[in-house]
Amino acid sequence: RESEERFRVLYEKAPIPYQSLNEDGYIIQANQAWFDTLGYRPREVIGRWFGDLLPPEYQEIFREQFPRFKTVGSVLGTEFVMICRDGSEKIVSFNGTIGRDTAGGFMMTHCVFTDITERKRAEDRMQELVSLIEKSNEFIGLTSLEGHLEFVNEAGLRLLGLNSLEEARALQRSQVIPDYSQARMEQEI
Repeated sequence: RESEERFRVLYEKAPIPYQSLNEDGYIIQANQAWFDTLGYRPREVIGRWFGDLLPPEYQEIFREQFPRFKTVGSVLGTEFVMICRDGSEKIVSFNGTIGRDTAGGFMMTHCVFTDITERKRAEDRMQELVSLIEKSNEFIGLTSLEGHLEFVNEAGLRLLGLNSLEEARALQRSQVIPDYSQARMEQEI
């Protein structure tokens, strides 16, 4: 009894969202971190099909992946978009295993998820920035602290008369960008 109570407290107070689904994909339990992350109350989700908390395009993915999960017995880094109680969406990454009885039969899923929404948004913004840099008509390049060219966009390659980033990486910054401070010193002498 004491052991069960410790497990219950650990489960309820765990800082990472946890959920269990039955064999048909219905939510049978979730911890407080799960409710806090998504904003639902227990009575709103316990007994609901997990797919109800997903946008339509992810419901189909869940329908396809859940039987495989039950067969394989584990998932690692499976991403879903989940609909929060307020209608907003969170991108989450699930890790989970299947709980089995002593005969090897399905009992329930044991899954935790991590909210990766902000990381995914940052990755999207970074990709947009990279795209803008690559498409720019201006020379844009990056050099290492040692002075090696590490990146040059297409406009920079054209301006330098190079065919590839590999060719650019073979150049020193001084071969591409004049050192004006040195030129000024030479003029003063």
